[in-house]
Amino acid sequence: MKNKFTFITAFLTVLFFLVAQTNAFAQSRAGVNGIITWGYQGPQYYLGLHQPDGKVSLIRRGPYSEGSVSWDGKKKVTFDNNAKTFYLSDLNEPDVDDTLKRAVYRVHNSIHVSSYSLSPDGNRIAYISSQGIYVIDIHDSTRTQILANPNPQVMTYGTDFTKRWPRWSPDGTMLIYQYVEPELKSLYVIDVEGEEEPVQITYPEDDFPEGNLPRSEDVDVDWLRNSSKIVFQRITEGIADEKAIRRTILYIKDLESEDPPVKIFDHQGEHTDEYVHLINPRWSPSGDQILVIRRSAQTGDTGGLYAIDTKTGVFSL
Repeated sequence: MKNKFTFITAFLTVLFFLVAQTNAFAQSRAGVNGIITWGYQGPQYYLGLHQPDGKVSLIRRGPYSEGSVSWDGKKKVTFDNNAKTFYLSDLNEPDVDDTLKRAVYRVHNSIHVSSYSLSPDGNRIAYISSQGIYVIDIHDSTRTQILANPNPQVMTYGTDFTKRWPRWSPDGTMLIYQYVEPELKSLYVIDVEGEEEPVQITYPEDDFPEGNLPRSEDVDVDWLRNSSKIVFQRITEGIADEKAIRRTILYIKDLESEDPPVKIFDHQGEHTDEYVHLINPRWSPSGDQILVIRRSAQTGDTGGLYAIDTKTGVFSL
């Protein structure tokens, strides 16, 4: 029996890595027992768990349906742009082909949802549209606007939004979102009750590159569980001496402190086919490491999970 269990575990681990090596990840999230990764392979999706000891186990596979997963990996929300409807799926159910998904909320036909996120407890959905930032209660389907756009307009698919990528705080009281400006993308935080004005928390111009066509973007963020600390990724690009230079930086910021963010990783290189991206920075459950996924700039293939020590900055497999 023990040998059979060992064989199954090894098979699932190898299978997961085969999937991960040929596909980009859609989302990753620090869970109770490790980092939860959501991805796809053609029409198939998978939900994997990267454990702190480096082991990877495959939780679930099924027809592809990109979405946002609760922190415990038990619930998933998706948005159908054709039906203009949010759907909720219970990943504990044996049926994984999305036939049991439940419609939660339908937006107006003229509205395009740019991005959305399921709350850590799986009970609320935050989404951003041309009208502003909204929160939906999945139990009674009520919708609350927490931030209105000053000049709302009807948006179509592919239109660039000034606000994107909402991220919940661990206690579900705040949201971080990306604010888009020409050449700059910064991060703001707002309370979910909408009683206070948004506060800018990152300043990408601090690392603004020299050269032609420069840009500096804070592109991803993750909260440490039961903490006011976040990790975020900054990417800068510019052309100098006829070479495209790309820089990837990871910062840790305590939102309850006035101290500047602490840099824990900084990598710069020529943006060629050989350049390696580090994506989806996520806290380990213990909070002493930042987990990142390595991706090839040439093929987009993922090349494994890496850990960065938050105190020493040591980079390891």
